[in-house]
Amino acid sequence: MKLSQSLTVYNTWGKRGKRKLRFSKSGDRNLEKAYATHHLNKDIIEKMPGQRAHLSDVAEAIWKEYGDHLQESGKLLYTWQYDVRWAATKLRKLGIMRAAEDSPRGIWELK
Repeated sequence: MKLSQSLTVYNTWGKRGKRKLRFSKSGDRNLEKAYATHHLNKDIIEKMPGQRAHLSDVAEAIWKEYGDHLQESGKLLYTWQYDVRWAATKLRKLGIMRAAEDSPRGIWELK
């Protein structure tokens, strides 16, 4: 199973218009990149029976495969499930997964 990195640009809108969102007080380039990088993994979803899986099954499969690495990774331990959800959003935008409203709650389905 391969994880590929995907850098996501976050924007905020307000009185000053649209601007890039900053995650840290310091604005450190490496820290900002770490927070904005998600690890996509369509392979884990494709391995699920019938090309569909409950979110908790996807999370469990990822944990079984990468749990040791995640525990040693520092802050990634606290954000990996968020990254998995973003991966699903990206897969939906790419047309690989069905839209959330077209599937039962908590079920991820490939097209």
